[in-house]
Amino acid sequence: MIKIIIAVLSLIGFPIVLTILMDFPIFNFASGQVDSWITFWGSYVGAIIGASVVYFVARLQINKQYEQQIRGIKLENEHSTKREMRQFLITNKLGKYEQLIEVCNQLADLNIEISNQFVRYVTFTDIVNNKESPEKEKELKDNIYELKSKHMEYYSILVLKIMRLITLLNYVPDLKQEGIDLQQLFTELWDEAKSCYLSKEKYKEYLNPDEKFLLSNSEIINKKLAQ
Repeated sequence: MIKIIIAVLSLIGFPIVLTILMDFPIFNFASGQVDSWITFWGSYVGAIIGASVVYFVARLQINKQYEQQIRGIKLENEHSTKREMRQFLITNKLGKYEQLIEVCNQLADLNIEISNQFVRYVTFTDIVNNKESPEKEKELKDNIYELKSKHMEYYSILVLKIMRLITLLNYVPDLKQEGIDLQQLFTELWDEAKSCYLSKEKYKEYLNPDEKFLLSNSEIINKKLAQ
């Protein structure tokens, strides 16, 4: 604003100052009439003013164009960053979904394996205790020992898989409760197997053909994992 005021005052004051200076003796050495010199100075100053106006207008346009380019580059960078971030989030989320499916498949396989192992344990123990097949007693006892040994091995795997499942379900908040339910079902299934393995008489509760023992929990677990 101050520059504009100075420029306006200069334009208005210059002719007045020029007229006063032409009356000073210092300008008397120049040949020619006063009117001619006024015309000369008017043309000279006019040319300077015109050139200055062209310069400032051009500079203003260049600055404006530069600002528009900077603004355009900034907007493009923002949009590009947003696109990249969106793409990263989508890719990351899809990756988590794939991992979630893989963990569910692993849990389903482990669930079936635990159920099958439990059925084998009950069957082998019943045969040994009832002496139905003495010739195979040692082999069956070895199988029973192996099943008991795998119990803790499966438990360690199960804990890690469940923890991984709960972590991945953080990316699917709507299914968070499903993960908690699965954890509870697996805990119940595991406790039931553990009580049978540790009690010589407990397995007899599962000899009734009408009892589904672990299969009821196992079926529910697989349905939830399939969802």
